[in-house]
Amino acid sequence: MQKEKDILEIGASYGGGSTMILGKAARETNRSVTSIEAVETKFNFGTTFILRAGKAMGCLWNSSAGLHWVAHMQKEKDILEIGASYGGGSTMILGKAARETNRSVTSIEAVETKFNFGTTFYSSSGEGNGLPVELILGSSVSVEDLPAESDLVGMHDFRPSKWLRNERSFAEKRGIGILASLLKTRNFGLVFVDGGAFTGPAEWAVIREAESVT
Repeated sequence: MQKEKDILEIGASYGGGSTMILGKAARETNRSVTSIEAVETKFNFGTTFILRAGKAMGCLWNSSAGLHWVAHMQKEKDILEIGASYGGGSTMILGKAARETNRSVTSIEAVETKFNFGTTFYSSSGEGNGLPVELILGSSVSVEDLPAESDLVGMHDFRPSKWLRNERSFAEKRGIGILASLLKTRNFGLVFVDGGAFTGPAEWAVIREAESVT
């Protein structure tokens, strides 16, 4: 239908489904596909998959460029990221886009070891020095906002229960979720949700109620 502009996909997963279909269509019309994937294991698998199978078929796929492009769409307000991890992936991509548009990135991280690594990464002696990135140690939502292990069967959710236990443990340790207060007191134009496997629904509920996010 649209044969003149490139394609952006949100959610590459392992790269072999819709990403490959879009890649074939892009190849036939001399375009390219940029696909965003938040889960690092899926991203790594998809990168290998495309380099082997997709590249042989002429499909083009670039995840980091897609996130950089999305970050440039809203150029007037700052960026909030949920899930900094170690700070060298999506946080750095967002930080570079923010620097280019005179904005800043605030990134929430619940795991203290990752937060400490990321803080060092963006210190004056770290690799991310000069990027407008601030890391906050905290949980985006409270433990009461997360499902209980007993809820997983009724939800037909077969992801490892250990993931949920870990996320509940981190949320309980950090106390009250800080996402709602950040959205009320700061002027964010973009929220990049890249946190836990089970925190997403509660995070999106808070984001939908926020008036400041465009």
